[in-house]
Amino acid sequence: MIRINAVGVVVTMSVLALALAGCAPTSGPVGGSGSPTQPDTSTPAQTQPAHPQGKFDGIPKHCLSSADISLALHLQIPIMQENDISGTLICSYHGTSSSDPNLQIGFNTAPAGMTVDTYKTKEQSSLPTAVFVPGVGDAAFYYTSAKLPSEMKFISNGVSCVIVTFNFTADKGHMITLAESVLEG
Repeated sequence: MIRINAVGVVVTMSVLALALAGCAPTSGPVGGSGSPTQPDTSTPAQTQPAHPQGKFDGIPKHCLSSADISLALHLQIPIMQENDISGTLICSYHGTSSSDPNLQIGFNTAPAGMTVDTYKTKEQSSLPTAVFVPGVGDAAFYYTSAKLPSEMKFISNGVSCVIVTFNFTADKGHMITLAESVLEG
């Protein structure tokens, strides 16, 4: 077990290990050139995703900020903890109380030989209530259960990502927005 915060929120590695694990690269503005003495007449600067076309380029090096998570979910989750455990990045987001919303994002290298078709088959057979979500990574699924209020699983360029909520349920739309934020970095 890993103790996530001082108020006793505990997450077992088995929850994230079953799902594989989650993400968050960084991005920055890319754009105009110009000199300090002349005005910049090039195209305005635009923020580009860290991973073109919403695809990972390996396991991200860092987690999204808690502000990015809060914005995607329309919910305040002020504390972020980042752990790299044997090549698996685990991003934990929580409040100061054990009853506050808690979110885990983990990601890991997808199993060797995993294709979009084998991933779809595996997820649909192990989670019959899972809903396929087109347009997120290479393949994605969203589902809810009594044990985990909401979960989004997806693969992208050989990286498996899992987003799990505790103490709150995020609807499919918010989980898709969050997954897209994770993919964009």
